Amino acid sequence: MSNFNLLPAVKIKDVTKIYKNQKEEEAALKSVYLEIWPGEFVTVQGPSGAGKTTLLNIIAGFERPTRGEVEVFGINVSSLKGKKLADFRYSYIGFVFQQFHLIPSLTVIENVIIPVLPRRTEFNKYEKARLLLKEVGLLSKENSLPGELSGGEQQRVAIARALISNPRIILADEPTGNLDTSTGEKIIEILKFINREYKTTIIIVTHNEEIAKKSPTKVFMKDGRILEVLRNA
Repeated sequence: MSNFNLLPAVKIKDVTKIYKNQKEEEAALKSVYLEIWPGEFVTVQGPSGAGKTTLLNIIAGFERPTRGEVEVFGINVSSLKGKKLADFRYSYIGFVFQQFHLIPSLTVIENVIIPVLPRRTEFNKYEKARLLLKEVGLLSKENSLPGELSGGEQQRVAIARALISNPRIILADEPTGNLDTSTGEKIIEILKFINREYKTTIIIVTHNEEIAKKSPTKVFMKDGRILEVLRNA
């Protein structure tokens, strides 16, 4: 095993995140400690306002902690700015949102290649996009527009887009929230396949108890704190 694989995929050390408005301060995260290891499949649960989405945003570098440090494979994310932060996200993070965030005027395959469009890659962008679309069962829809797809199909396009840069971690914020139960289960099966096939670390925020039951690692949050981390033996 390489030294790289001995590093936690995510290491959160005493992280607090405070939002300030005109009248008061609100702590979305309070002295959070968490380690997630390469290849883990993790669900993050808790009531609204628990800090789940803030946690994902801080891991991705979308937001900075007020105090504490976030490391991703040994990289101090909190210290990155500008191009270094953009390069970090490109290399390490794929994000899947509850809202699909596809560009309506672009075809399915064009939406998938957006993250790599401005960059030089060692792979053919369209060939890679077609491979990913095949894996999520949508190769036949590569020239369709998002408006011609169902919600589940749009989320599968979003997953393919998140994978195009070969990220080490997929962060998924309520990826089944806008889908019916059956379609949501298919989305989770795709994410589990990615986890098994590519050893990609998957971190999912979800309110869905059925999804959480199938997760080997469960993180429970409330009021900005982590209450418990359960790992199946």
